Amino acid sequence: MKLIILGGDVRLRYTADRLSRKHEVYTYGQSDRDMLPDGKCDAAVLGIPASRDGININAPLCDEPIPLSLLTALLKPHGIVIGGMITPAVKNFCAKNEFFCEDHYADEAVMLRNAVPSAEGALAVGINATPIQMLGQKVLILGFGRIASQLALYLTAMGCEVTVAARSREKRAKARMSGCHAVGFDALCNTLPEVTLIYNTVPCAVIGESELSALDSEAVYIELASEWGIDKTAMKNYDGKARIIRAGGLPSRTAPVTAGEIIADCVEEILETYIDKISNCDKERGGNREP
Repeated sequence: MKLIILGGDVRLRYTADRLSRKHEVYTYGQSDRDMLPDGKCDAAVLGIPASRDGININAPLCDEPIPLSLLTALLKPHGIVIGGMITPAVKNFCAKNEFFCEDHYADEAVMLRNAVPSAEGALAVGINATPIQMLGQKVLILGFGRIASQLALYLTAMGCEVTVAARSREKRAKARMSGCHAVGFDALCNTLPEVTLIYNTVPCAVIGESELSALDSEAVYIELASEWGIDKTAMKNYDGKARIIRAGGLPSRTAPVTAGEIIADCVEEILETYIDKISNCDKERGGNREP
């Protein structure tokens, strides 16, 4: 197939490298080696998120905006748009232009595989941010989803004393099965003064003023979620000494090759499901040509 990689961060460079082993691949918005194709492509691969505003393609490595409308010039009729965290605006654009639309970031296998480089990156941030060794360090993880559970495995293996705060009894039971202590969020005010390293993986405010004031002055809070786990007003009013670090998008920063290959593998699987559809569309277009 003929593919165009549009925008995205450094991960998509390695996505392009992997896909080029099997497909004819072009890139735009990635580097000075970008080259637009002659003729139209079967599919376009966008980054994570595919678009932040529903108007332009997310292209942090490009000096100029890449309008979403460029897809109409680059894709064949009934082409495939594959991106991460596809918004309703992008879906509507694709529907209006009769493009197929697929979200590779909604694939559970991708999320699970991404949890490994995310957890490894989080571990590295924690090691570099704290002045003491990890062995014996008291760590609190907020939430116990894919990334948190993988991170807990690494931390316990390094000899940390790990406590997990989770809402559900099931998640707390799983945390205990992984060798961690477990508490509910209602126990945070009692737990926070005892820990020196906190990781948040919950994409909503679970830390308010009372919890924030309970932080040890030497503590480090690392935000891994897409949305802050600290209430905005509480954070604005916080005058304590605990260090707060935003550490999102870790796969692209700490393991871009792996992250890019994970995306490429998912793209390959998506393309496989569209081979017959694309072939039928090509036949229909050929049959409708004037003699």
